[in-house]
Amino acid sequence: MHKILVVSTLNVLEDPRIFYKIILSLKKKYNDVTYMVKSDEKKEFYKDSVKIVPIPIVKSIVLRLVTLHWIVLWKIVKGKYDIVQFNNPELIIIGFILK
Repeated sequence: MHKILVVSTLNVLEDPRIFYKIILSLKKKYNDVTYMVKSDEKKEFYKDSVKIVPIPIVKSIVLRLVTLHWIVLWKIVKGKYDIVQFNNPELIIIGFILK
């Protein structure tokens, strides 16, 4: 079974377009679905049986493009996911690096 990750650095955890439509739909077909999203939480937690990997909230676009991308890339590599879906165009560079 595939290990799937959905990444969003701009949206909130309970964004209905992402969490309720995409992630919960994926959860119906795949057992291992993870959502990496900005959060005040420090540790991973579960919501509706979906693993949530928190990433820090960064207000500055410069810091987001420099430091946050490295944090996201590190967590993706560390998690060894089979499929990664990015929901923000600014993350496309991470997709090229992973490819």
